Amino acid sequence: MARPRLAAPLKCYDISLYLIHKPIYHLAGTHFGDTLKGHALLASASYAAPTVLGAALLHYLVERLGLLLRNRAWTRVERGTHTISAPDSGHL
Repeated sequence: MARPRLAAPLKCYDISLYLIHKPIYHLAGTHFGDTLKGHALLASASYAAPTVLGAALLHYLVERLGLLLRNRAWTRVERGTHTISAPDSGHL
């Protein structure tokens, strides 16, 4: 019997988490660093929640949209409906 994976829902955000965690940690530390000293659980939550939210936004607004556009363009090329015209010789 397979064990359920606890990190499986975060698997699709792995690249987004990697890209966004440092800027969010910096922002959270800059704005709330002194307030969070001595409150380990609150500090962990205040770093983790915005990081996961930022990764989700990055994933859905940038990555998925980019992949969708890439797949749409690739499908057009495969079907032969995409035409590439030669540039006008008079304009650079």
